[in-house]
Amino acid sequence: MKRVCLGGLWLFAMIVGLTGVTNTAEADTPPGIEAVMENFSGKKNIHKQLKTALEGKEDWEAIGKLTSKYAEVGAALNKLGTGKPEKGAQKDWAKLCKEFADLSKDLDAAAKKKDKNGVKGVLEKLTASCETCHENHR
Repeated sequence: MKRVCLGGLWLFAMIVGLTGVTNTAEADTPPGIEAVMENFSGKKNIHKQLKTALEGKEDWEAIGKLTSKYAEVGAALNKLGTGKPEKGAQKDWAKLCKEFADLSKDLDAAAKKKDKNGVKGVLEKLTASCETCHENHR
């Protein structure tokens, strides 16, 4: 009987392992603020890459990839907004995280329309949003 139970458990473990079932709480956990901010520094700096891409001949495929990444990062930051900031009021933190997420979606939408002026305008708003957040919460 013990062999049958252990064999069944082993088979179950193999199936779970092969199908990639993960803990949903773990999958829903947003990355930390450091992981989010990595996207805005060094060679990975999507903000600078986007500004550079807009200066030359528009490659809307490349611009779209950057704005899509921006929207992804914005969504992650919005999830972080439900937690406690390093400093400053939680209510303001949540508001700024949501604002950034909304603006990053607007940025991606403008890029999909190939609206250069729209992308530039939203990018300026995002810059201001970053500065405000850093002044109050970093």
